[in-house]
Amino acid sequence: MSNHPKAYNDLPWNFEAFRSFINFEVIQQASSVLCSFEGKELFNSRRLVEEFQNLLTKRTGIDWIPDRNVSEDILFNVEGNVFRNKARVFTSFYLVDPECLKNREPLVLTPFCRALGYGYIGKFEFYKTIIARFSYPHPAYDENWKAWIGANIRLKPFIFILQILLSLHLKGHDNAYISINEFANFAHSNPLHSEIENIVKEILKQRSSGENIKRERSDKIERKIGDLFGFLCISGYTFYKKNDICLNMIDIHPKEKTYFFEKREGFDKYNSINKLITDTLEELNGQK
Repeated sequence: MSNHPKAYNDLPWNFEAFRSFINFEVIQQASSVLCSFEGKELFNSRRLVEEFQNLLTKRTGIDWIPDRNVSEDILFNVEGNVFRNKARVFTSFYLVDPECLKNREPLVLTPFCRALGYGYIGKFEFYKTIIARFSYPHPAYDENWKAWIGANIRLKPFIFILQILLSLHLKGHDNAYISINEFANFAHSNPLHSEIENIVKEILKQRSSGENIKRERSDKIERKIGDLFGFLCISGYTFYKKNDICLNMIDIHPKEKTYFFEKREGFDKYNSINKLITDTLEELNGQK
C-alpha cells in the first residue's frame, strides 16, 4: 500500500456508471438533440422539458428517466426529469456548460457538442477526445472539483491508466494488464503522472512475489475504478480478460483496412498510444 498522504487516498475518482449512456452512438444522438434545443429555456418550461426528453429517448433508444414511482398510489417519478440524474453525462462529457444547468439558465452547448451533434466527429475521434480531455478536478462534480483543487493535483485518469499499461507492455506484452485490486492498491493512492515508473515497479514486484494483495476493500473505490476501466474497454483502447483489463495492441491499418497486432507496414500501435499520452501530458503541463 502506498504511503502517500491520506488526502490522496480520499480523492474522489468520479465517472459515469451508466455504461449504456456513454458510448459513441448514444452520445452522438444525444448531442444532436441538445443542438435542437440550444439557447432554449428548458428549466422554465415543462412542455419543453417533456419535448426534450421524448426526443432524447426516441433518438437514442434509451429511457433516460428510470421508472421509479414511489408506490402504486403515487403516480409521479421520483427522478423528476432528466436533468436530475442522467443529464450529468452532458456536463461530464463536455457537451453542456455546467453553469447553465446549475443556474437554470438557457441551454449553453460546447463546440464539442455541436461538432458531435452535426456529425463532424467520428467514433474514433470521440473516444480519443474524451480519453485525452477527461480530467480531475472536473467541473461537473462539485465534490471532485473541491477535493482535487484542495490537493493541488491535476490528473488525466484515462491517460494515467494507459501510461501504466503501456509501461507494463514495455516489460513484455504478457505484463500489459491490470486488475481493479492492483490499481486500487498501487495507483489510486498515488495519482501522479510522474509516478508511473514507481507504480509499475511495485505492481511487477507484487506479481513476482506470488502473494495476494492485502488491503482493506472499499466498494466506492472499486466501483469508480471499474467505471473508468469499463469506458476504456468501450473505447477499444483496452479489453477485458476475466477481471483484468488488457492493453489492446490490435489496430486497423489505415490504408489496407486490415487488422494487425502492434506493427504493420509503417504503422505502430505503440507509437499511436504513446503519442496520445505524450501530447495530452504536454498540454496538461502547458508545453503545447
